[in-house]
Amino acid sequence: MTHSQDHWIDSNEHTITEPRAMRSMMKEAQSANQADIEMLNGAIELENAAVKAYSDAFALNLLSMPVLEVAKGFKSDHEAHSAKEPRPYSGFIN
Repeated sequence: MTHSQDHWIDSNEHTITEPRAMRSMMKEAQSANQADIEMLNGAIELENAAVKAYSDAFALNLLSMPVLEVAKGFKSDHEAHSAKEPRPYSGFIN
């Protein structure tokens, strides 16, 4: 993603307008150090591992019905936290 004064351009050349409320967050994200990025990537890996663990447990019928219903909610939460197409975060390109 490249950045100009008022908008971001993703790798497919789509322009994304930067809302004013997001500016401070984007500024902080640009200043992320390597340790922060490694920690974020580690968290994403853990979320993806949790999704796989729940999927495997479901496929093998390891959970009783009451536990299964709760586990479906947990899996959904992990899916929401993880990337749809997992890839390491490398920071913003200026």
